Amino acid sequence: SVMEADVGDKPLWVGATAVSRTLDRSPLGRKLVRQREALLSVDDEVQRIIKALKASGRLSRTAIFFTSDNGFMHGQHRLTRKSVPYRGATEVPLVLRLGDSTAAGLLDSRAAAANVDITATVLGLAGLPNTTQGQSLLAPDQRGGVPLLGVARQAQGVARPPYCGWRTPDELFVRYGSGEEEFYDYRADPYELDNAVADPAYAQRVAQLRAVARSACTPAPPEFGPTFDQPTWQYDDGIPQADHNDNG
Repeated sequence: SVMEADVGDKPLWVGATAVSRTLDRSPLGRKLVRQREALLSVDDEVQRIIKALKASGRLSRTAIFFTSDNGFMHGQHRLTRKSVPYRGATEVPLVLRLGDSTAAGLLDSRAAAANVDITATVLGLAGLPNTTQGQSLLAPDQRGGVPLLGVARQAQGVARPPYCGWRTPDELFVRYGSGEEEFYDYRADPYELDNAVADPAYAQRVAQLRAVARSACTPAPPEFGPTFDQPTWQYDDGIPQADHNDNG
């Protein structure tokens, strides 16, 4: 998917994004390598914290959450930004160590989590009532998915419509204010190479996810349109440039 040659199945804003062999004036992939190398210092600090907790006898009753605020596109679908619905920008690691009760290497592939779920989990571990809209990650019933919302942005010289979608652990459905839609089944297409929203084999599932997204997107994002089913955004609408903190 990196600098994908054929994006005819993608929305117009993706097709209008130029193919580039550099990212921030560096050869493609160099920035990603350097970011991962920089994480070595984070590993060292985590080790120091673990050792300190162990030495003080508190490791067995300490919960540790390791995650990130967002992902980032490193050329997938020609994009070098966040604030897009694709999995490179929306899928981040979430690692939990819950005292001595967590088995090493345990993987829960069911979990689709929002940031607010971390707060709910911490409150539950502390024996406090959940005062958030989050759901504890330790609850027997897991989220079926999370909403994805985005306002209109302009970056890489291209206007990206506002969008509203629904992400499950294995699927992505997104509807744009332009009326365009995308659907990907990550079990069959992990790199989002073929937009299957019009594939008859997925018609029933797309309809289900569209209904869930419609419910989650009420009201619709700003400038999307009056309702989810009445998108009115136009590609020639004036929209703001992405600010520095958005990284494009």
